[in-house]
Amino acid sequence: MIKVKSITKNYTTGEVVTKVLKRISFDVPKGQFLSIMGPSGAGKSTLLYQMGLLDKPTSGTVIIDGIDVSQLSQSEATRYRLKNFGFVFQDSALIPEFTALENTLLPSLMQGDNYAKAKQVAIDIFKSFGMHEQIDHLPSQLSGGEQQRVSVIRAIVRKPKILFADEPTASLDTARSRDLMSALVQLNSEGQTIIMVSHEEEFAKMAERILHIRDGQIEKDTILQK
Repeated sequence: MIKVKSITKNYTTGEVVTKVLKRISFDVPKGQFLSIMGPSGAGKSTLLYQMGLLDKPTSGTVIIDGIDVSQLSQSEATRYRLKNFGFVFQDSALIPEFTALENTLLPSLMQGDNYAKAKQVAIDIFKSFGMHEQIDHLPSQLSGGEQQRVSVIRAIVRKPKILFADEPTASLDTARSRDLMSALVQLNSEGQTIIMVSHEEEFAKMAERILHIRDGQIEKDTILQK
């Protein structure tokens, strides 16, 4: 499904060039749950951003379903992201004036989906997450773990090809982190492709595969035995 081929990413400040990613190549099959691990500054989030079209590589290609998405224009990349990807970040980034349900409907409304159908899909996902009673709550009325679960629901409500998660447990305590990871594992068991950056080994090991990054290169690629 995903082919990352010789991805390089440099950042230039004045005459100083910082090489963050150095000719990284790997494939991710459809339906896999991949964790990306490594020390701070290794290039984990930068790699996720190249795959998720949130940034453009200096060189190399990202191919998804046979399409070289790294060559898309900025407007084409934006449309592709909205249609095909879901994102979960450290900060749930919920709009404070909107209810949990309203927040999750935003991607559907931006794509012009039928409101009644999109609302029912979102409600069904809330129920599957055990959050039906929180549908009408504002973000300020939700715990940190509940806010992150709402951000996951928002990310998957349109059934994305790929769910990207960048340190989704970073702001949560251990119990809420485990709850969130259990939700991601369940989604993956239903066929959702997930790419997750994590610095916490306990949670990274809940994936099927771990890509270890160090100094902008792949140090180890491990398939986990379940």
